[in-house]
Amino acid sequence: MAKRSNIIELKTIDSITSIDFCVLLEFIWPSIVMLVF
Repeated sequence: MAKRSNIIELKTIDSITSIDFCVLLEFIWPSIVMLVF
C-alpha cells in the first residue's frame, strides 16, 4: 500500500511540474520571439 501511494504521489508531482513547465513556456515563448524578431 505504501509503495503504491508513493507512486501516485510521484505521478501527481510529475503532472504538476509538467503543467508548471507549460505555463512557463507560454510566458517565456513570447519574450523569446520578441527578442529574436
